[in-house]
Amino acid sequence: MNAFTNQPLAASAIPAVTNPLLEVADLRKTFSVGRGLFGRPRAILKAVSGVSLKVYPGEIVGLVGESGSGKTTLGRCVLRLVEPSAGTVRFDGVDLMALTGHQLRAFRKHMQIIFQDPFDSINERMSIGELVGEALAIHRLAKGKARRDRIVELLEQVGLRAEFADRYPHTLSGGQRQRVGIARALAGGPQFLVADEPVSALDLSVQAQILNLLLDIRDRLNVGMLFISHDLSVVRFIADRVLVMYLGKIVESAPAEVLYRSAAHPYTQALLSAAPIVGEGRSRERIRLQGELPSPVDPPSGCVFRTRCPKATSECAAVEPPMRAIGPDHHAACLYPASA
Repeated sequence: MNAFTNQPLAASAIPAVTNPLLEVADLRKTFSVGRGLFGRPRAILKAVSGVSLKVYPGEIVGLVGESGSGKTTLGRCVLRLVEPSAGTVRFDGVDLMALTGHQLRAFRKHMQIIFQDPFDSINERMSIGELVGEALAIHRLAKGKARRDRIVELLEQVGLRAEFADRYPHTLSGGQRQRVGIARALAGGPQFLVADEPVSALDLSVQAQILNLLLDIRDRLNVGMLFISHDLSVVRFIADRVLVMYLGKIVESAPAEVLYRSAAHPYTQALLSAAPIVGEGRSRERIRLQGELPSPVDPPSGCVFRTRCPKATSECAAVEPPMRAIGPDHHAACLYPASA
């Protein structure tokens, strides 16, 4: 049972602004799979297929879907940690796809990522202070006593005492390690964060602490955030708006309270039916999807969800459904949406 299902929906914190902080249009990412004669790829894997999205300052956008749906690849393409194959990414009016080399490295302080395991690829022999201070050194933001003071300030921002600066990764609990990862991400003073499954490896009580920390950071620093998770209950706790991803495509987008009350796409309905409800005085009929997630190397024709959809018709095999308006700021890519 999930600890977040009895929590109220996240209250919208989107300020009254006109321009998005992040704007992604028709983003695509393909990978070559295997090599055949003369080194030619045997197949093309379509990890992200024409995704468009916006994130506003101070807004947390949840991105949900099954494992293999392309969520993590999308998040890393947005930051250009993975190079997109096509599409545009604009951040605060800057075309990120036009940045190269030194320009891109300098720009990274504005956009950072929080990993599921922040210490997965770091040097365990470095102290916490050295790890948090790396970004300050790389971007030449502080040195000497000013750097030490900033490291302590960052640790305190994430709920860790100053003495943690002299400790080493192996002495920390999972929740403490994630707090250090968040401090590292905040070191450059970013305006935007990608949080990639940041609580999935933590115990439930610790998950709640980290989620509340992220909400506090959003409120204090007005950062925009793309929060990636497979857990709809976690996303319900933290997100202002939710995007549902299936086989490389966004199939539904809506404000969180709208999505959880009246999901339009059959895939979203199936995901919600599997999430437990606590304290709401009602239950859902479980919608069980048939089969497995199709291969992104050979996705279905028409609607990518049709091979598992209980409502699919012959038209769904022939027509790729566009994103259509279901209501205010509510869109779904379905020929027969529930709320139409």
